[in-house]
Amino acid sequence: MKRKEISYNNSIEFAAELFTKALREALRKIHKEMNFEINHEEYIILETIALNPGIIQIDIAKKIITKRSYICKFLSKLEERGYIRRENAIRGTRQIIMKNYITKEGERVYKKVRDYFKDKFENSKFENEKIKIVEQTTDTLFKMAEEIKKEYNLKF
Repeated sequence: MKRKEISYNNSIEFAAELFTKALREALRKIHKEMNFEINHEEYIILETIALNPGIIQIDIAKKIITKRSYICKFLSKLEERGYIRRENAIRGTRQIIMKNYITKEGERVYKKVRDYFKDKFENSKFENEKIKIVEQTTDTLFKMAEEIKKEYNLKF
């Protein structure tokens, strides 16, 4: 069997980036069409805070694989709207950091979006076979990512 010529446009890296972009844009569109009170990025940050009470900004960025400065603007918006509260804490001898907690209002909005997608996925038009493939592929990609991180001593 002859292998495809290897190029960026037919690589796993390109396919993963294309899939990620398509999925992210579809989720943003759904958030907008459903008129949720938060956008997709805010949802991801709220979920991270809900699952990790007291998490600091740099750790949120690490968990969702993005830059700390990107997180900052979303945290400010979420706090202004009453979805999170932030508390000063001291790290080390003098460094002041902000711990983040989800509020009752934040939980309400987060659960509304989460339940919508959970229901949509459980009642989707995808056959069970396709759902299993997606779950297996997701597990495989996580395992491969961990192997790559370990092999190349990556710290993210």
